[in-house]
Amino acid sequence: MQRLVGRVVNMSTEDDKLKPDSIGLFNIGDDDGNKTYKLKLNVADCGNFSLFEGEVIVVEGFNDSNSRFNVSKIHKPMINAP
Repeated sequence: MQRLVGRVVNMSTEDDKLKPDSIGLFNIGDDDGNKTYKLKLNVADCGNFSLFEGEVIVVEGFNDSNSRFNVSKIHKPMINAP
């Protein structure tokens, strides 16, 4: 099981709305901030969830051979209001 953190992005080049088959994760890939990556998420096994583009999330799951990350859980960080 792996955990990844990043911003939700729309991987579709054809549709403006975020749909389950076009959800991706954008992240800075190293400590220097020189590399970035986008990874398509497979959220079919997550049940009910609500995401919006630009939201920061943590996902748990595993990579498959199709360059997708199969998500088993989605975590949203708690934001403390001042």
